[in-house]
Amino acid sequence: MTVRFDTVTFSLMAILIAIGVLTIRSAGWNPYDQAQDDAFLRQLLWAAAGLVLFVVILSFNYQIFIQSAWRFYGVAIALLVITDILGRKIRGPRAWFGIGGLGIQPSEISKIFLIFILARYLSGVGART
Repeated sequence: MTVRFDTVTFSLMAILIAIGVLTIRSAGWNPYDQAQDDAFLRQLLWAAAGLVLFVVILSFNYQIFIQSAWRFYGVAIALLVITDILGRKIRGPRAWFGIGGLGIQPSEISKIFLIFILARYLSGVGART
């Protein structure tokens, strides 16, 4: 399997991430605030993790995701139901699921799975006409 790496898309994404991270850094910059430095470093770490994840996902055959779309959708629904029952309440809604020290919003993961199911459904619509 050959991996087609789109350097233009990767470069534009890296530029947008850099602009976002620098904007966050400059929005509340205070040279004496250690907490702000920690937030910046966390944001930088997540941005780097996102870039690495992009490259890893790029190496997969996307057809696997499309073929398993209904399973992903079922997992998404299950996560949302579990969050409604066991989730943590933060500022009102019960939308967070705690795993160790991390807080995860299953609705964000569900959005990605929804893209998979819509891609599968809409690709089939064109084939039927």
